[in-house]
Amino acid sequence: MNKQNGFTLIETLIVLALVALMFTFGTMKLNSFREASDEKHFWTQLERAWQQSQARAQNTGKPTAIKLSANKEQLLFHARDRNGNDDDNDIQIPKTIEVRAFKSITMHQNGYVKPQTAKFYSRRTNKIYLMKIQLAYGGYYIEKK
Repeated sequence: MNKQNGFTLIETLIVLALVALMFTFGTMKLNSFREASDEKHFWTQLERAWQQSQARAQNTGKPTAIKLSANKEQLLFHARDRNGNDDDNDIQIPKTIEVRAFKSITMHQNGYVKPQTAKFYSRRTNKIYLMKIQLAYGGYYIEKK
């Protein structure tokens, strides 16, 4: 009887199953990392757009309108520059974040914003995020629930 070098069919299938399993878990972990990164990027972009809009309103003397798009996939920051040209900044909302409550916001020429609360829900963390716009200086903070 000849003894052949190589793997049997069972050994090959076991190795193939292990590789497929490792690939599947690796992909799931990568998706989770990407979703977390997308959410962090959204909150950073929102903060930056808010601060830019406040500074622009104070410098140009023109208000900024902040609205939720009709399909609830973007926050729309609409302003005009000193010459009356549109100066828009749209922020993409990640697929893992659902907007539960958002009223249109007007940031006045002096940076003032009427106090209110917007509500976001993260399907990734299963938490509610309240964007609380504060009285007086027009800032906001995020409260996790």
